[in-house]
Amino acid sequence: MSSTIAPPAPPGSASRGAGRLSVSGTPTIGELLDGAAVLVTGGTGFLGGVLVEKLLRSCPGLARVYLLVRPRGGMDIHARVRQLLDKPLFAGHSRESLDRVQPVAGDVSLPGLGLSAEDRADLLQDARVVFHAAATINFNAALATAVNINVLGSRRVLQLCQEMRALRAMVYVSTAYCNCTLQDTVRERVYPSGHDPDSIIGIVRDTDPEALRDMTASLLGGHPNTYSFTKQLAENVLLAERGRVRVAIVRPSIVMGTWSAPFPGWVDNVKSGSFAFIAGAIKGVFRVALADPDKVADMVPADHVANLTIAAGWGAAVAEDVSDVQVYHMTSGNSNPLLWREYVGLTVQKCHEKPCTGMTWYPDAKVRSSYHRCLVVAYLFHLFPAIFVDLLARLTGHKPELFDIQRKYLTGMQLVRKFTGSEWRFRTEGMAELAARMSPADREDFYFDPANYTWSEYLERCVLGVREHYHKEKLDTLPRATTQLRIWRCVHWTCHALLFAGLAAAGSALVGWLPGLIVAAVFVLLFIWV
Repeated sequence: MSSTIAPPAPPGSASRGAGRLSVSGTPTIGELLDGAAVLVTGGTGFLGGVLVEKLLRSCPGLARVYLLVRPRGGMDIHARVRQLLDKPLFAGHSRESLDRVQPVAGDVSLPGLGLSAEDRADLLQDARVVFHAAATINFNAALATAVNINVLGSRRVLQLCQEMRALRAMVYVSTAYCNCTLQDTVRERVYPSGHDPDSIIGIVRDTDPEALRDMTASLLGGHPNTYSFTKQLAENVLLAERGRVRVAIVRPSIVMGTWSAPFPGWVDNVKSGSFAFIAGAIKGVFRVALADPDKVADMVPADHVANLTIAAGWGAAVAEDVSDVQVYHMTSGNSNPLLWREYVGLTVQKCHEKPCTGMTWYPDAKVRSSYHRCLVVAYLFHLFPAIFVDLLARLTGHKPELFDIQRKYLTGMQLVRKFTGSEWRFRTEGMAELAARMSPADREDFYFDPANYTWSEYLERCVLGVREHYHKEKLDTLPRATTQLRIWRCVHWTCHALLFAGLAAAGSALVGWLPGLIVAAVFVLLFIWV
């Protein structure tokens, strides 16, 4: 197996499989990976899938993509990889191209990554670049779980990298919000964590789970959840223990659907809060978003994140100065800011222009900065109607699920309050410098500048992507959906009028007609229209 992989080229020269240099004398991305193998962790996830697809499409000389995969949900690793490659994301690839993907049984949460001796030997012999994207992104994850996967998992991957004979670089996919305890400006460097990683690992190892749960809030310090806390710890581990390994860190903000590649609007899950909002808003299920309307909603397309991740691996591999870890922010807030009020408004507008069939209500969502006001709206227009709808579902023999969806959405809004109510200025000089070092062809093929797209067009692509790939609706259902939207619009405004009239009548009976009208108007303005 390993004999088909070309040996690594020294820095500043093309790989032996490429047999040529770029004009500048530095190998291009394709030349670096020509005849080589890469290892990807987290490759079955949303971003990981986009990364794998891009490697296959733009690096035709790449010999093999090893995917570290664990059995899950009754599926073995081969079934999980087949499931990944059967997605529309890979529809443009030939069987020969897809055959370059090779699953490797492993798990970042296990000692030694759970690798067999044979698989370990192949990776140590073949891998030229490692892309480490595996993580638990559950904001509610127990500290022990997050430390084991995000911190110890990163250490285990690094330890494997340190033994790889052909390795040129390791890229760690972190998050722009791992330094959310900072105020305002965040630079492209690794910031010291509030705790020594080994001390946290020791506490987690030696503390009873119930006691650890009680201690978690104090250990997190200013971090709102175990996710951002452990991602920061992982960065510190990589900085301190990298040794001879060239490490690059990519910090994306909120990762959304693809901008253009392999096609616009790809999404295969809505676990991201912003994607979940689109999926619910287009069905009329979600009516409120908890955020400061005047803060920046920092979002980036998944294909741009994948492009930067690959380019970062190239940059680390060919860099002359390797004295430090290279950090890149993949963020849009500086060069192309979008406010939360604009995000919600544009999303609703696009949901009206490209509606779904089977709406439960007219899409009409608002952004609220007040938690208590948001809570009132959520109970009145999310949870209480969901109880009624689920009751009807039970009576008609259908599965009740709307209340559970609304409960999870409300919990999700609470979990991301720190991020939707705050704003950071992420410096991006490193991203610009990396682009300047790339060849013109690579800059075009691995494009990652967030400044040159319009949010209206991008969010339309995201709405269409959610519509097609999550709700499974083709474009030929648009006429029927538009007719349903008109009906729901009439129902929506009729109910508003009836609600106002009912409140005014009740108020008039209790306190007189003028105070009753005022109370009705204030309620409708506060919780529905504004």
